Amino acid sequence: MLASIFHGAQGLFIWTLDWLSFGASGLHGSDSLDTAEASTSHLNDVSRVQLTPKGQFEQVDRTSVLEQVATWTELAPAPQAAPEDALLLGAAAWIESTENTDADLIVQFALGDANGLSAQMLDAIGAEVAATDAFSPLIQPTTTVTLNDDETAAHITLVGTANASLADVYVPLTFDVIDDLGDVTGFDTPIGIWNTDLI
Repeated sequence: MLASIFHGAQGLFIWTLDWLSFGASGLHGSDSLDTAEASTSHLNDVSRVQLTPKGQFEQVDRTSVLEQVATWTELAPAPQAAPEDALLLGAAAWIESTENTDADLIVQFALGDANGLSAQMLDAIGAEVAATDAFSPLIQPTTTVTLNDDETAAHITLVGTANASLADVYVPLTFDVIDDLGDVTGFDTPIGIWNTDLI
């Protein structure tokens, strides 16, 4: 009788463990998945993948991205006569915040086109990015455009008050680059704002 009570209690204990592990093991615990396998299967389940929460871009090597943007003149395409698509040489966006001031959003990106870029066209691109919901609709951000000597690459910087009601973690880079030969390259590239949790 004691043996049957013991086996009954043991069965109840195993059933409880099975229930707590949400079906990760077999009927008697003999086919249990180890923790690593369970974690892997959870991560590989696409239906469970969540959107990137605010300010969470740990997977991005920020130093590398900033270096890529900073060395845009070295990445500039050489001038040529044949048509070629424009390139996004590098892009980054982040928040800078100090006490008792509104948070500033800084967006930097570099474009290259071997057939030449015009300052007027680049100013228009800066205005398009400035009009996105990422910046405060009340204060116009400042835009700086710098061209390299060959006018085959440009560096664009926008600094402005971040939109306090921003719900997204991306700045949409959506614009057309029209080079000096009239060739058009369209861009629709959202870039992550690394630390929107500071807004």
